[in-house]
Amino acid sequence: MPADRSAQVVPAATHATLVELHEAASRYVASQLPGAYLWGGVALRARCDDLPNLRGQLGLGWIQVHSLFFGIDRQLVTANGWIDTDTAQLDVTYADSSRGSWILDRASFPGDEQIRSAAKAAYDYITPLGIPDCVAHISRPRSDYQQWMVTCRPEGQPATRACRFRVEPDGTTSPEPTE
Repeated sequence: MPADRSAQVVPAATHATLVELHEAASRYVASQLPGAYLWGGVALRARCDDLPNLRGQLGLGWIQVHSLFFGIDRQLVTANGWIDTDTAQLDVTYADSSRGSWILDRASFPGDEQIRSAAKAAYDYITPLGIPDCVAHISRPRSDYQQWMVTCRPEGQPATRACRFRVEPDGTTSPEPTE
């Protein structure tokens, strides 16, 4: 299993789209884990003011599946990474996840426009809340989910109920249901 590390996935002076960052990071991970593919969700964490410009960190997860013992058993190695959208610096951690029970379906990357739409809706929802030093986390746990889950909070503090909501595929927002 590779060691956790950081890597520059596109030249620093290059302004890359999220799709280009995803593709470059996927190539890097595949060079460390041959056959690895995108399998987890997609996330964007950013300062709330930076959401419309998609500036922050793009989170992705990959998995490599090795069949063992004539296909009866398997070894699963996961790679989870955060890519800084300004510097294209990828920080990736690897783990042997063989003992877990995982859905191994390939995920698809939603693309810049879907992420931009969710980020814009999140920004429009968050701005009137007036949260100082606001940071947000937008995630879609799997590519077959249509909703984006959003939390926001003042930096260094937990998210509040007021800032836990969903962004629907049509861009509308709805508060996280109470339990």
